[in-house]
Order: sequence, then C-alpha cells, then structure tokens
Amino acid sequence: VDRDELYVSDRLKTLFEFDADKFTSRIWFERIHADDGPWADAVRTADSALPYDAFLSGSRFADSGCERRRVDPGNPFGSPVFVADSDEVERTPEALATAIRPLLQTAKLVKLVDPYFRPSARRFMSVLEEFARTAAASPFRRSGSRTMFEVHASFDRDDASPDVFRNVAHHEGRKLAEAIDRCPELGSVKVWVWSKVDWHDRYVLTKDAGLRFSVGLDAQESNQTQETTAVNCLKRKQYTGYWKRFDARRRRDGDFIGEISPIR
Repeated sequence: VDRDELYVSDRLKTLFEFDADKFTSRIWFERIHADDGPWADAVRTADSALPYDAFLSGSRFADSGCERRRVDPGNPFGSPVFVADSDEVERTPEALATAIRPLLQTAKLVKLVDPYFRPSARRFMSVLEEFARTAAASPFRRSGSRTMFEVHASFDRDDASPDVFRNVAHHEGRKLAEAIDRCPELGSVKVWVWSKVDWHDRYVLTKDAGLRFSVGLDAQESNQTQETTAVNCLKRKQYTGYWKRFDARRRRDGDFIGEISPIR
C-alpha cells in the first residue's frame, strides 16, 4: 500500500488499545484520502498477507471479513474493536489537540467543559484555536464546513450578579472576537456560563464520544516546569450523560448565568 494512502495513528494506538482477545496483530491504519475502489483493493491484498486489527474507513467493504473490522472514522470509540485506556498528555496546544483529534474529525458540535475557561486568558484561547485548526484540517470533513465550539464555564457568585456579569461578558466577548479574527477556523464559538457547581474535571464531548481531562484545557505558562494531564475515554453512558447535562437548552435552569458571544 502506498505510503501516501495510509498512515499509522500513533496517538490512537496509545490511547485506545485493541482488545487482544479479538485480534492478533497490533497495527491499524487511518485513511487520509477519500474512499475509493483502488484503495479498498489494496487493503484487501495487504490484509490477506498480514491481517490488520481494524480499518478506519467511511466506505463499506464488499468482503464480509473486512467489513466486520471496519471502524467508522466519525465514531471510532463506539466500535467493539476498542477498549478504553488512559494516557498522560502534555499541556501544550499541539499535544492536547492531538489527543482529541479523533473527536474533531467529523463532529459538527464540540462541547468543551472547563469551569475556569476565560476568553481573555491566552492560555485557554491558544488551545481552543489549535482545536479549531485541527478540526478544519480533518480529511473527513466536507469542504467549507466548520466545527461549532460550545464552551461551558462557571463563575463565582460574586461575578454572577446581572450588573457584574454584563461588564464581564462585554470584556470577554471582545476578546472572543479578537480570537476569531486571529483564527478564522474558529468559525462559530459561544461560551455558556453557569454558577459555580460541583464539577471539577474537564471534558471534551461530541454526541458520539467523550474524553475526561484531570487538569484544565489550557496550556501551561512558559516559565513553568512541563506538566501533563491525565486523559481517559468515557464510556457511552458517561459521555451521553455529560452531553445532556451541559446543554444550552437548559439555560432556563436556575444555575445558568448567561452567554458570552463575540463583540466587535
């Protein structure tokens, strides 16, 4: 198989191991080009010589053996081929974006949950901008389409009064607009603010998958010793629960404070 047709996704191999009871080999590939017949034929030929664990492909193989091991790139986490694992990721924009790249490949909406997120803090926006660039570069995304990012943060009670929040939202909204001008790939992004509630862990969620981070979704300061954050894949029951919990349609609930939108 030509090198430019397939590549090994080391990050996914590390974070999402294969179930050893199902397959014998430990190698799998991710498509970087559009699905087509010649590629599928090449996969079958290579697979007959050395069986792969699984194939990431949006197309359906005619061969039942290949189809049984096909993993939809839009939702690799839902496949029985995988078992959830955990990993330590450096707190840099590039490393964090690489860790969540599978979620960004086809998702139309990505929810980021971090109680301390602020658009005015560069350490947060540098990560969000890298997420947006990674999503825009996905080979599985339709031309011209953009990922919508929805950030869920929380404020202390002192910042939750209407007058105080109005001023804060205006300031943060201007910073959000500056980020969009700086990174056009952001496209549509909103920040939903909730009163301080009982959540500490950070999450990156789509309707098909979710990851939990033990430390903030922000890059560490340059003068600090290199830090890492633990990340692990959520089970379906967990990520669907968080997806429903952090829902903008719940803004009528008593713990919702307001929205921060770009202001120019």
